[in-house]
Order: sequence, then C-alpha cells, then structure tokens
Amino acid sequence: MAKSEKFNWVKWVSAIVIFPLMVFGPIGGWMLKLTGNAQSTTGLATWSASIAALVPATILLLVSIFYWSDGILRRDWQIWRQHWVKNVMWALLAGIIMMGVLVPLTKALTGFLDTGDFAIKYSGASALSFSDVAPTFLSAIVGLFAPFYEEIVFHHAITEPFRNKAKWVYVLISIFANIMFGVVHINNVNGHWSSLIMYIVMGVWLQLVYIWGGRNIWQNIMTHMVYNGSISLLMIFNVIITMFFGK
Repeated sequence: MAKSEKFNWVKWVSAIVIFPLMVFGPIGGWMLKLTGNAQSTTGLATWSASIAALVPATILLLVSIFYWSDGILRRDWQIWRQHWVKNVMWALLAGIIMMGVLVPLTKALTGFLDTGDFAIKYSGASALSFSDVAPTFLSAIVGLFAPFYEEIVFHHAITEPFRNKAKWVYVLISIFANIMFGVVHINNVNGHWSSLIMYIVMGVWLQLVYIWGGRNIWQNIMTHMVYNGSISLLMIFNVIITMFFGK
C-alpha cells in the first residue's frame, strides 16, 4: 500500500476476521462436521472432507486475488520474473529451510512429531482404485491454494498498511499477523495449541522472506508453494504407489 493511499479499515478488518471465522465460526463447525470422518476405511480422504476443504479455500483464493491483493499480483509478477532464476533458487532454499530445519526443530521442541498435515494412514484394501484416491488428489490440489490466500492476507493485507508507520508499529502488527497465521492452523495440529509454535515460526520466516525478497508477494507465494507442493507431491506419490502396488 502506497504511503499516499487512504487506510481502508474495512479491508483491513475483513482480512483479520475472515480466517478466524472460517476456522472457529459456523463455517468452521460445518467443515469439522463434514470432516469428522475425514478418512475412509482405506485411510484416504473422503469426498465430503475434500469438498469441505475446497469450498472455503476457493472462496478465500478469489477474495484474496480480487480484493485483498490491491492489484499487487500483476505488478509484483512483472518485477519477480525479471530475475526469475535467482528468485526460484531463493524460493527453493527458503522452502528447504522450512522443511529441513524450522519444522523438524519446532516439532522436536514442542514434542509433537505428527501434526497431521496431509497425513494419510492406509488400512484395509491392499490395492486402491481411482475412485478411492480421487478425493485425496483433490485435497492435494486444494493444498496448493493456500500459498496464495495465506500470503496475500497475512503478509500483505494485514501488515503492509503499516509499512510506513513507526518501525515498532510494523513489528507489532507483523507479530500479530504471524500469531494469527499459526492459530488458524489449529486443525492441522489436532487441537494441540502448543504445537502452533511451528506455524508461528513458519509465519515469521515467511515474513522475513517477504522483506528480504524486496517485499514481492510472489517470492512468498513461491516459497510457500515449495513447502505445500512438496507435501502434496509426496502424498500423491504415496497414493499412486499404493494404488498400483498395494501396501
């Protein structure tokens, strides 16, 4: 947000409340009800669970792109692609640090070694049909939506209006945004609040990536995509192996 732009309180407040409403409000309750039996007898995602994730993710994606982004996607892309090789390498490195250092370290410190992120525990049939695995493929694709709407909301819409304020104000807002980033992932850690430290640390890291990356939202999206994409690819790979070769 440019310094001369008028602060849009409606946009800022809506960016703050939307995720808590999605997670803890009526929509979150509806999602939890549908995902109460999130895994079928084969241990894979069910259609109800996948659709329950797809609907709000699609809404958040569209609103983020067309409302909260302030048009930065097009502008930042033109800048990001000029040095795309360097930026891709930086995204890969930042994503690897997330996966190989920050996540294992924070999991070990909190004693919660299984957050449930895209977790699949197979049981039942020794081989799977496409109809068994299709909802899981859909869930993997939905996981790729998050880098867009989470980065736009938490590392642009909430924080950037305070970029030109006093440094301590920006720091406080950034801390607030990254705590929120962690809290809204409560379902990923099966309700273990202490384990949200991992997501808060990830949020802070992504905030640093944003600053070090010239405040270009695409650097964040790509870094986040490396992390989520790796999990989705591993999930799809495991499903394909089980589908064709059994357990």
